[in-house]
Amino acid sequence: MYYTSVVFTTISFFLNDIRTTKTNHVLGLFDKFSNYKVNNMDKTNQRIMLTKKLLKDGLLRLLENKSIQKVNVTELCKEAGINRATFYAHYETPLDVLNEIESDISNDVIHNFEQAMQNNKHLGLQESIEILTEYFYNHIELLRVLIKNYSTQTLALSFTRAYEAIISSPAAKGADEEGVKLVTVFLSGGGFFLLCYWVSEGVQKTPKEMAKLMADLLSGKMLMQ
Repeated sequence: MYYTSVVFTTISFFLNDIRTTKTNHVLGLFDKFSNYKVNNMDKTNQRIMLTKKLLKDGLLRLLENKSIQKVNVTELCKEAGINRATFYAHYETPLDVLNEIESDISNDVIHNFEQAMQNNKHLGLQESIEILTEYFYNHIELLRVLIKNYSTQTLALSFTRAYEAIISSPAAKGADEEGVKLVTVFLSGGGFFLLCYWVSEGVQKTPKEMAKLMADLLSGKMLMQ
C-alpha cells in the first residue's frame, strides 16, 4: 500500500476548427475528460463549461506556434469565438486558462488512478506505476505543451502528497520530522522530473519499461546493484 501511495503522489507530477493534425490530437485528448464534466452539470453550468472548453481549445491551438507569454486576451478570444467580457467573467489572463488545463489533467490522473486501484486492489508496484505511465503516454502531446510553457506547478505540488505515504517508508524510519520531509522531497521531486524528461525529450522507452524502471528505483533495486 505504501508503494502504490508513493506512485500515486509521485507521478501525479502529469485538455472551432482544427487546423493541424497535431492540434487535433491534443484537443482530442482534452475532450476525453472535459466532456464528462459538461455532460454531468445543469444547463447554467454546462454553458460555463462549454465556454471554458472553447477557450481551452483555442489556447491549445495557439500554443502550437507560440509560448503562453506571447498570447494575449484579444487574440485568444478571437481564436475561441468568445467576447472579452465573457472571458473576464471567468479568467484574468490566458495563463489562468493554461493553469486550469493543468489542474484538469491533475484531477483526471487522480480519478483514473483511484478508479483503477478500486477495480484491482491487488496490483503490484510495477503494475500500479504502469497505470499512470500509460495515461501520460496517451496524453504525451498535451503534457509537452504544459512542460514547454512551464505550466507544471499544480502537478509538482501534487507530489507533496507523498508526505503521508513517506511516514511509513523504510527509508524514513528513525528520521525526525525534518528528515521525513527531506525524504519526501527526494522521492517526489525525482519521480516528477523523471516523468517530465521522458515526456519532453521523447525518450524511447515504453510505458511498461518506464514503469519497471521507476518500480526498481522506488524499491531500491537499482541503487543496490
